[in-house]
Amino acid sequence: MSYGYRDANFYTDTQGAQVQLTWQTGISRLTMGLDWDEQEARNSQDPSGRPFGVNADYERRGLFIAEKLSLFSDRLLVDVGLRYDRYDVETHETQGYTTLKIDDEQMSEWCPRVGLVFKTTENLVFKASASRGVLLPTAGELAGDFINSGWYQDGNGVWQSYNVHYLGNGALDSEQSWTYEIGADYTAQNWYLNGSVFYADYEDKIETDNYFDVVLAESISSYKNIDGATVNGMELDFSCDLAPALNLGWSIEPFASLTYLFEFEDDKTGDDLLYVSDTQARFGVKTRSGSGFMAQLLGIYHGPQDVQNWNMYPATVEEMGGFTLWNLTLTRDIALPWRDGMELVLSAGIENILDKKYAYVKDYPMSGREYCFSAKLTF
Repeated sequence: MSYGYRDANFYTDTQGAQVQLTWQTGISRLTMGLDWDEQEARNSQDPSGRPFGVNADYERRGLFIAEKLSLFSDRLLVDVGLRYDRYDVETHETQGYTTLKIDDEQMSEWCPRVGLVFKTTENLVFKASASRGVLLPTAGELAGDFINSGWYQDGNGVWQSYNVHYLGNGALDSEQSWTYEIGADYTAQNWYLNGSVFYADYEDKIETDNYFDVVLAESISSYKNIDGATVNGMELDFSCDLAPALNLGWSIEPFASLTYLFEFEDDKTGDDLLYVSDTQARFGVKTRSGSGFMAQLLGIYHGPQDVQNWNMYPATVEEMGGFTLWNLTLTRDIALPWRDGMELVLSAGIENILDKKYAYVKDYPMSGREYCFSAKLTF
């Protein structure tokens, strides 16, 4: 598919700070601290019109405390923590938004966690944890109000127009969840295996809310809180180093990870959550030399998922097929002689090597092949 869009400009300025103190006494390690971060987002569109995001400032201030106990000659680790966060989301006047509600939303949340790690042998470790998480609505989800229109070429080569009105929901609450996990790690001389199962219980989960407004005679894409959702599944991770067996001077490490969901449903309706795949996997191979060169070939699999089809009204739910992407990254670490620890890291890569056509939302294709380059100087 092909799409046509106006030119959009996005500017984000992020800053933050953290201070923490740690006390180590015998079997106890106590950490206390505070952190702060702020993000300023500004958006515009050429020719003049409504950009896809609203101008907003995000600020978070947090306090945290964590206690780690090491018991029975370090065979049992107990990790208990609590953090408090206060959030401010402030929307500002934005190009093209004549009815934008200028507002300052303030929210605060407590998030406790507890974890246990039991080391049965040098190779085998069992672990369990429980934690509370919070996801705040963005400024766009709260106050967005723009129309995305244009054209695309469908699978039959026919050009079609589209017009979707994105509308925020100022009544959104923060998304909350409790997550429980148990698992085990096994480490041998040159390989590693991890397996775990998890259960997550969501309250006020934020979901897209797509509907056709008869009064406005247009498709609306908004957001809503659903009463609750349940997600549970398993995770597997494996990696190994073939260099010792092959008698090589650099590492060759195949790796794979899998996330499979047993259940992901809306507690009220019993339906599967939309735009959620039950299977996701990452796999590939990476190599590293002693001179600072690293290469990685990464495959990413995203399984089928249920999506809404808005090419008809009322919209229907249908399954969108899965896809696999391949990415290649090359990195070179160069130690610089002018100062201890000074280093230049050069990275180049190709994302979506095979130029795969794919989408997470029907008729909204993602980028094709992309070339990336970066340089980072640390000192």
